[in-house]
Amino acid sequence: MKNLNSKNSILLVGAGPMATAYAKVLINLKKPFLVVGRGKSSARLFTKTTNHPVILGGLDKWLKNNQPPKNSIIAVNIESLGYSARLLLKHDTKRILIEKPGGLNFNDIKKTAALAKEKNATVFLGYNRRFLSSVLYAKQLVKDDGGLLSIFFDFTEQSSKVASSFHPPAVKHFWLLANSSHVIDLAFFLAGKPKFFRSFSLGRLLWHKPAAWSGSGLTKKNVIFSCRADWRSPSRWRLELYTKKRRLILEPLEEIKEQLPDSFAVNPLTINNSLDLNFKPGLYLEVKEFLRSRPRSLLSISDYLLSLPFYKNLYKTR
Repeated sequence: MKNLNSKNSILLVGAGPMATAYAKVLINLKKPFLVVGRGKSSARLFTKTTNHPVILGGLDKWLKNNQPPKNSIIAVNIESLGYSARLLLKHDTKRILIEKPGGLNFNDIKKTAALAKEKNATVFLGYNRRFLSSVLYAKQLVKDDGGLLSIFFDFTEQSSKVASSFHPPAVKHFWLLANSSHVIDLAFFLAGKPKFFRSFSLGRLLWHKPAAWSGSGLTKKNVIFSCRADWRSPSRWRLELYTKKRRLILEPLEEIKEQLPDSFAVNPLTINNSLDLNFKPGLYLEVKEFLRSRPRSLLSISDYLLSLPFYKNLYKTR
Protein backbone atom coordinates (compact mmCIF):
# COMPACT_ATOMS: atom_id res chain seq x y z
CA MET A 1 0.00 0.00 0.00
CA LYS A 2 1.12 3.52 -0.78
CA ASN A 3 1.31 5.84 2.19
CA LEU A 4 0.86 9.57 2.59
CA ASN A 5 4.16 10.01 4.37
CA SER A 6 3.62 13.43 5.89
CA LYS A 7 1.91 13.16 9.23
CA ASN A 8 0.43 16.59 8.52
CA SER A 9 -1.31 15.47 5.32
CA ILE A 10 -5.10 15.43 5.28
CA LEU A 11 -7.46 13.29 3.23
CA LEU A 12 -10.53 15.20 2.03
CA VAL A 13 -13.31 12.84 0.95
CA GLY A 14 -15.75 14.46 -1.47
CA ALA A 15 -15.55 17.13 -4.16
CA GLY A 16 -18.91 18.89 -3.86
CA PRO A 17 -19.70 22.38 -2.50
CA MET A 18 -18.98 21.47 1.13
CA ALA A 19 -15.67 19.83 0.24
CA THR A 20 -14.80 22.93 -1.78
CA ALA A 21 -15.42 25.08 1.30
CA TYR A 22 -13.07 22.85 3.33
CA ALA A 23 -10.44 22.99 0.60
CA LYS A 24 -10.43 26.79 0.61
CA VAL A 25 -9.67 26.73 4.34
CA LEU A 26 -6.92 24.11 4.01
CA ILE A 27 -5.27 26.05 1.19
CA ASN A 28 -5.31 29.23 3.26
CA LEU A 29 -3.84 27.35 6.23
CA LYS A 30 -1.17 25.92 3.91
CA LYS A 31 -2.04 22.37 4.93
CA PRO A 32 -1.20 19.62 2.39
CA PHE A 33 -4.23 17.57 1.43
CA LEU A 34 -5.43 14.96 -1.02
CA VAL A 35 -8.96 14.93 -2.48
CA VAL A 36 -10.81 11.73 -3.39
CA GLY A 37 -14.17 12.06 -5.15
CA ARG A 38 -16.61 10.25 -7.41
CA GLY A 39 -18.51 12.55 -9.75
CA LYS A 40 -16.68 13.95 -12.78
CA SER A 41 -18.76 17.12 -12.98
CA SER A 42 -18.30 17.99 -9.29
CA ALA A 43 -14.58 17.19 -9.58
CA ARG A 44 -14.19 19.55 -12.56
CA LEU A 45 -15.95 22.35 -10.69
CA PHE A 46 -13.87 21.65 -7.56
CA THR A 47 -10.61 21.90 -9.50
CA LYS A 48 -11.78 25.00 -11.36
CA THR A 49 -12.65 26.70 -8.05
CA THR A 50 -9.67 25.59 -5.95
CA ASN A 51 -6.99 24.80 -8.56
CA HIS A 52 -6.52 21.50 -6.73
CA PRO A 53 -6.79 18.07 -8.44
CA VAL A 54 -9.32 15.39 -7.51
CA ILE A 55 -8.62 11.67 -7.60
CA LEU A 56 -11.69 10.08 -9.18
CA GLY A 57 -13.08 6.60 -8.57
CA GLY A 58 -14.35 7.01 -5.04
CA LEU A 59 -12.99 6.16 -1.62
CA ASP A 60 -13.41 2.37 -1.96
CA LYS A 61 -11.19 2.25 -5.02
CA TRP A 62 -8.56 4.59 -3.60
CA LEU A 63 -8.23 2.60 -0.37
CA LYS A 64 -7.40 -0.58 -2.29
CA ASN A 65 -3.93 0.81 -3.05
CA ASN A 66 -3.44 3.55 -0.49
CA GLN A 67 -3.19 3.95 3.26
CA PRO A 68 -5.05 7.03 4.55
CA PRO A 69 -3.24 9.60 6.69
CA LYS A 70 -3.93 10.27 10.36
CA ASN A 71 -6.45 13.07 9.66
CA SER A 72 -9.42 12.82 7.33
CA ILE A 73 -12.33 15.14 6.57
CA ILE A 74 -15.53 13.63 5.16
CA ALA A 75 -17.72 16.00 3.14
CA VAL A 76 -19.88 13.74 0.98
CA ASN A 77 -23.66 13.53 0.68
CA ILE A 78 -25.63 12.54 3.78
CA GLU A 79 -26.39 9.06 2.46
CA SER A 80 -22.67 8.25 2.22
CA LEU A 81 -21.37 9.86 5.44
CA GLY A 82 -21.61 6.85 7.72
CA TYR A 83 -20.33 4.38 5.15
CA SER A 84 -17.34 6.58 4.31
CA ALA A 85 -16.45 7.04 7.98
CA ARG A 86 -16.55 3.31 8.70
CA LEU A 87 -14.50 2.59 5.60
CA LEU A 88 -11.76 4.90 6.85
CA LEU A 89 -11.95 3.50 10.36
CA LYS A 90 -11.48 -0.02 9.01
CA HIS A 91 -8.31 1.26 7.32
CA ASP A 92 -7.03 2.60 10.65
CA THR A 93 -7.69 6.31 10.23
CA LYS A 94 -7.40 7.70 13.78
CA ARG A 95 -8.94 11.18 13.47
CA ILE A 96 -11.98 12.07 11.40
CA LEU A 97 -13.99 15.26 11.00
CA ILE A 98 -17.31 14.27 9.47
CA GLU A 99 -20.02 16.59 8.25
CA LYS A 100 -23.20 16.64 10.29
CA PRO A 101 -25.40 14.69 10.85
CA GLY A 102 -22.78 11.93 10.53
CA GLY A 103 -25.14 9.39 8.98
CA LEU A 104 -28.46 8.76 7.27
CA ASN A 105 -30.29 7.74 10.45
CA PHE A 106 -29.76 6.93 14.12
CA ASN A 107 -28.59 3.36 13.45
CA ASP A 108 -26.07 4.55 10.87
CA ILE A 109 -24.58 6.97 13.40
CA LYS A 110 -24.48 4.31 16.13
CA LYS A 111 -22.56 1.92 13.86
CA THR A 112 -19.89 4.54 13.25
CA ALA A 113 -19.64 5.39 16.95
CA ALA A 114 -19.24 1.71 17.86
CA LEU A 115 -16.52 1.16 15.28
CA ALA A 116 -14.67 4.31 16.34
CA LYS A 117 -14.65 3.02 19.92
CA GLU A 118 -13.47 -0.41 18.79
CA LYS A 119 -10.65 1.13 16.74
CA ASN A 120 -9.73 3.63 19.45
CA ALA A 121 -10.23 6.42 16.93
CA THR A 122 -11.60 9.93 17.39
CA VAL A 123 -14.49 11.15 15.26
CA PHE A 124 -15.79 14.71 15.42
CA LEU A 125 -19.00 16.17 13.96
CA GLY A 126 -18.73 19.29 11.80
CA TYR A 127 -21.06 21.73 13.54
CA ASN A 128 -19.48 24.90 12.17
CA ARG A 129 -22.02 27.27 13.79
CA ARG A 130 -20.15 26.74 17.07
CA PHE A 131 -17.35 28.83 15.56
CA LEU A 132 -19.29 31.77 14.14
CA SER A 133 -17.85 35.16 15.05
CA SER A 134 -21.22 36.10 16.53
CA VAL A 135 -21.23 32.99 18.73
CA LEU A 136 -17.67 33.53 19.94
CA TYR A 137 -18.51 37.12 20.84
CA ALA A 138 -21.70 36.05 22.58
CA LYS A 139 -19.75 33.44 24.59
CA GLN A 140 -17.36 36.12 25.81
CA LEU A 141 -20.18 38.49 26.77
CA VAL A 142 -21.96 35.70 28.66
CA LYS A 143 -18.74 34.88 30.50
CA ASP A 144 -18.18 38.54 31.38
CA ASP A 145 -21.76 38.78 32.67
CA GLY A 146 -21.33 35.83 35.02
CA GLY A 147 -22.99 33.10 32.95
CA LEU A 148 -26.30 32.22 31.34
CA LEU A 149 -29.63 32.39 33.13
CA SER A 150 -31.85 31.08 30.35
CA ILE A 151 -31.93 30.45 26.63
CA PHE A 152 -34.50 30.23 23.83
CA PHE A 153 -34.13 28.83 20.33
CA ASP A 154 -36.26 28.43 17.21
CA PHE A 155 -35.33 25.73 14.69
CA THR A 156 -38.02 26.35 12.07
CA GLU A 157 -37.09 25.30 8.54
CA GLN A 158 -38.18 26.74 5.18
CA SER A 159 -40.32 23.76 4.33
CA SER A 160 -41.12 24.60 0.73
CA LYS A 161 -37.42 24.80 -0.12
CA VAL A 162 -36.68 21.48 1.58
CA ALA A 163 -39.64 19.80 -0.14
CA SER A 164 -38.46 20.88 -3.59
CA SER A 165 -34.76 20.19 -2.93
CA PHE A 166 -32.69 17.44 -4.57
CA HIS A 167 -32.42 15.48 -1.32
CA PRO A 168 -33.92 11.95 -1.41
CA PRO A 169 -36.94 11.09 0.79
CA ALA A 170 -34.79 9.26 3.36
CA VAL A 171 -32.77 12.43 3.99
CA LYS A 172 -35.83 14.68 4.15
CA HIS A 173 -37.42 12.31 6.65
CA PHE A 174 -34.33 12.82 8.81
CA TRP A 175 -34.20 16.60 8.29
CA LEU A 176 -34.57 17.51 11.95
CA LEU A 177 -31.21 15.91 12.74
CA ALA A 178 -29.74 16.46 9.27
CA ASN A 179 -30.13 20.24 9.40
CA SER A 180 -32.10 21.70 12.32
CA SER A 181 -29.59 20.15 14.70
CA HIS A 182 -27.28 23.07 13.86
CA VAL A 183 -29.42 25.30 16.09
CA ILE A 184 -30.10 22.65 18.74
CA ASP A 185 -26.43 21.72 19.01
CA LEU A 186 -25.46 25.38 19.30
CA ALA A 187 -28.00 26.03 22.06
CA PHE A 188 -26.77 23.17 24.25
CA PHE A 189 -23.14 23.90 23.40
CA LEU A 190 -23.65 27.28 25.06
CA ALA A 191 -26.09 26.32 27.82
CA GLY A 192 -25.02 22.77 28.71
CA LYS A 193 -26.60 19.42 27.95
CA PRO A 194 -30.29 19.00 28.81
CA LYS A 195 -30.99 17.43 32.20
CA PHE A 196 -34.80 17.66 32.13
CA PHE A 197 -36.91 18.15 29.02
CA ARG A 198 -40.60 18.07 28.21
CA SER A 199 -41.87 18.62 24.69
CA PHE A 200 -45.01 18.50 22.58
CA SER A 201 -45.08 17.87 18.86
CA LEU A 202 -47.80 17.42 16.28
CA GLY A 203 -48.71 17.62 12.61
CA ARG A 204 -46.97 16.23 9.59
CA LEU A 205 -45.69 17.28 6.20
CA LEU A 206 -45.62 15.08 3.12
CA TRP A 207 -41.91 14.46 3.77
CA HIS A 208 -41.52 14.81 7.54
CA LYS A 209 -43.31 13.97 10.76
CA PRO A 210 -43.80 15.85 13.11
CA ALA A 211 -44.19 19.36 11.70
CA ALA A 212 -44.31 21.48 14.87
CA TRP A 213 -42.65 21.40 18.29
CA SER A 214 -42.71 23.21 21.60
CA GLY A 215 -40.58 22.29 24.59
CA SER A 216 -38.75 23.44 27.69
CA GLY A 217 -36.41 22.13 30.33
CA LEU A 218 -33.28 22.58 32.41
CA THR A 219 -29.67 21.94 31.42
CA LYS A 220 -26.94 20.34 33.53
CA LYS A 221 -25.57 23.86 34.06
CA ASN A 222 -28.95 24.85 35.59
CA VAL A 223 -29.87 27.01 32.62
CA ILE A 224 -33.58 27.15 31.84
CA PHE A 225 -34.31 26.62 28.16
CA SER A 226 -37.31 26.73 25.87
CA CYS A 227 -37.63 26.02 22.18
CA ARG A 228 -40.12 25.91 19.36
CA ALA A 229 -40.44 25.30 15.66
CA ASP A 230 -43.34 25.16 13.24
CA TRP A 231 -42.42 24.01 9.78
CA ARG A 232 -45.96 24.77 8.58
CA SER A 233 -45.48 28.50 9.11
CA PRO A 234 -42.83 31.15 8.25
CA SER A 235 -40.01 31.73 10.72
CA ARG A 236 -36.24 31.29 10.84
CA TRP A 237 -33.44 29.98 13.04
CA ARG A 238 -33.11 32.10 16.17
CA LEU A 239 -31.14 31.96 19.39
CA GLU A 240 -31.66 34.17 22.46
CA LEU A 241 -29.29 34.24 25.42
CA TYR A 242 -30.28 35.81 28.74
CA THR A 243 -27.82 37.02 31.41
CA LYS A 244 -28.14 39.39 34.37
CA LYS A 245 -26.86 42.24 32.24
CA ARG A 246 -28.36 41.70 28.80
CA ARG A 247 -30.39 39.74 26.30
CA LEU A 248 -28.49 38.63 23.22
CA ILE A 249 -30.32 37.81 19.99
CA LEU A 250 -28.72 35.86 17.14
CA GLU A 251 -31.08 36.09 14.16
CA PRO A 252 -29.67 35.25 11.71
CA LEU A 253 -27.12 33.27 13.67
CA GLU A 254 -24.29 35.15 11.98
CA GLU A 255 -25.43 38.46 13.49
CA ILE A 256 -25.84 39.57 17.10
CA LYS A 257 -28.12 42.14 18.73
CA GLU A 258 -28.41 43.29 22.33
CA GLN A 259 -31.14 44.46 24.69
CA LEU A 260 -30.04 46.04 27.97
CA PRO A 261 -31.96 46.22 31.27
CA ASP A 262 -34.69 48.90 31.58
CA SER A 263 -34.82 49.34 27.83
CA PHE A 264 -36.94 48.00 24.98
CA ALA A 265 -34.34 48.98 22.38
CA VAL A 266 -32.62 46.16 20.51
CA ASN A 267 -29.35 47.29 18.98
CA PRO A 268 -26.93 45.48 16.66
CA LEU A 269 -23.42 44.82 17.94
CA THR A 270 -20.32 45.21 15.80
CA ILE A 271 -18.17 42.10 15.48
CA ASN A 272 -15.04 41.17 13.57
CA ASN A 273 -16.49 38.63 11.15
CA SER A 274 -13.86 38.73 8.40
CA LEU A 275 -13.31 34.96 8.55
CA ASP A 276 -17.04 34.33 8.15
CA LEU A 277 -17.12 36.63 5.13
CA ASN A 278 -14.09 35.13 3.41
CA PHE A 279 -14.89 31.47 4.12
CA LYS A 280 -18.01 29.45 4.82
CA PRO A 281 -19.18 30.91 8.17
CA GLY A 282 -17.55 29.14 11.12
CA LEU A 283 -15.59 26.69 8.99
CA TYR A 284 -12.14 28.28 9.21
CA LEU A 285 -11.94 28.08 13.00
CA GLU A 286 -13.62 24.67 12.99
CA VAL A 287 -10.85 23.24 10.81
CA LYS A 288 -8.16 24.92 12.93
CA GLU A 289 -9.73 23.37 16.01
CA PHE A 290 -9.79 19.92 14.39
CA LEU A 291 -6.09 20.18 13.58
CA ARG A 292 -5.20 20.90 17.20
CA SER A 293 -3.81 17.94 19.12
CA ARG A 294 -6.65 18.17 21.65
CA PRO A 295 -9.74 19.95 20.30
CA ARG A 296 -11.96 21.41 23.02
CA SER A 297 -14.89 22.91 21.13
CA LEU A 298 -15.74 20.13 18.66
CA LEU A 299 -18.51 17.59 19.24
CA SER A 300 -17.09 14.07 19.55
CA ILE A 301 -19.19 11.20 18.24
CA SER A 302 -19.28 9.69 21.74
CA ASP A 303 -20.91 12.87 23.10
CA TYR A 304 -23.09 13.03 20.01
CA LEU A 305 -24.32 9.53 20.81
CA LEU A 306 -25.46 10.74 24.25
CA SER A 307 -27.56 13.47 22.61
CA LEU A 308 -29.44 11.14 20.25
CA PRO A 309 -32.20 10.31 22.79
CA PHE A 310 -33.05 14.03 22.85
CA TYR A 311 -33.48 14.05 19.06
CA LYS A 312 -35.43 10.80 19.13
CA ASN A 313 -37.78 12.41 21.62
CA LEU A 314 -38.46 15.21 19.14
CA TYR A 315 -39.55 12.68 16.53
CA LYS A 316 -42.43 11.51 18.74
CA THR A 317 -45.85 13.09 18.23
CA ARG A 318 -47.96 13.81 21.29
